[in-house]
Amino acid sequence: LLIVWQFIKPQYRTFLSGGEQTQSVAISRMDALEKAYELGAGIDKYKYQDALTTFFDRVSYIEIFSSTIAYVPKSVPHENGKLWEDAVTRIFMPRFLFPNKTAINDSDKTNKYSGSYFAGADQGTSVSMGYVAESYVDFGFPLMLIPIFIFGLFVGFIYKFILTNSFNELWAISLSIPLFFQLNSFEFALDKIVGSLISTFLIYLLLNKFVIKRIDNYIH
Repeated sequence: LLIVWQFIKPQYRTFLSGGEQTQSVAISRMDALEKAYELGAGIDKYKYQDALTTFFDRVSYIEIFSSTIAYVPKSVPHENGKLWEDAVTRIFMPRFLFPNKTAINDSDKTNKYSGSYFAGADQGTSVSMGYVAESYVDFGFPLMLIPIFIFGLFVGFIYKFILTNSFNELWAISLSIPLFFQLNSFEFALDKIVGSLISTFLIYLLLNKFVIKRIDNYIH
């Protein structure tokens, strides 16, 4: 199914948006399902091979990292912590208090540091380097391993905190699951994964303190 999706995705997304370069749906669900079946049924063995190659390129996610290593610092200098600083601080800068806070545009960042060109928000898509590649842009190798290691320790701290401080074991397991949805691949953008992780932890603290104890009796 993943390989089929990789093949039909470009045409299918264009159909969903009515030909517009946006991530929007302009047709009914039934029409969308019929189009997905039509595109999927049109795959022959040659198209399947092409889709398989594209699929492996997509899940391996090393092409952008390789381009970044070749481009930085040869053409663009290391940022010396700028990307990590922005990722950590922006979560504490709500836009209504900081209206000039820059918008997150993954493709622009990827284009800048990889020397390649990827479609961006104006074309309805977003391509990120991933937090490993961004760590390399900040510090190079091997210093890039230090913030990644600290980040791993922080993830472990959050996981252990949830397991040991939740109201009971059921809630501990339930509330730790969202962590794994955010950490299952390293292509996530640095500013998104750090912000999302901190937000998830803050939400957990609020739920655990003010909400869960009040509703726990209703699930027994």
